[in-house]
Amino acid sequence: MILNTSPNLRPRGLSLKSGSEWTQFCKGKLPEKGTLPNDIPACPYQTYADKGWGGMGDWLGTGTIAPSLRQYRSFKKAREFARSLGLKSRDEWAQFCKGNLPEKGSLPPDIPASPHKTYADKGWAGVGHWLGTGRTREPNQQSPAAVPIKSHGTGA
Repeated sequence: MILNTSPNLRPRGLSLKSGSEWTQFCKGKLPEKGTLPNDIPACPYQTYADKGWGGMGDWLGTGTIAPSLRQYRSFKKAREFARSLGLKSRDEWAQFCKGNLPEKGSLPPDIPASPHKTYADKGWAGVGHWLGTGRTREPNQQSPAAVPIKSHGTGA
């Protein structure tokens, strides 16, 4: 079998919405969509890694860009945006990111919903620092939930 080496031949007419749907299709678990043509790779991210791969959203035509491939604002500019919202907690930030606070607008595509991951080594010092509530911790300090609890035993 000769694989097509052009990432321009995308399966956009299938109306698949995610990488997991693509996997199901490739495994033949979506028979209503037909079968994978012999010249289209089941793992396009490997085949086209150095030939113009733009992510599964580009491949499927959904326009979705994987968080790891997105270009985000600098930490300072993103934090400035987050603080402008006047949110007070991690829960409020999560609700905003899900679109459940429409009066605050919507999350811009260049601001991550999980800033603690994106900015872990770029200035992240906790949600309080992000939102400007005054509750902060030192950069790279583990949150209390991440610190292992040491057992001192009771001594017999």
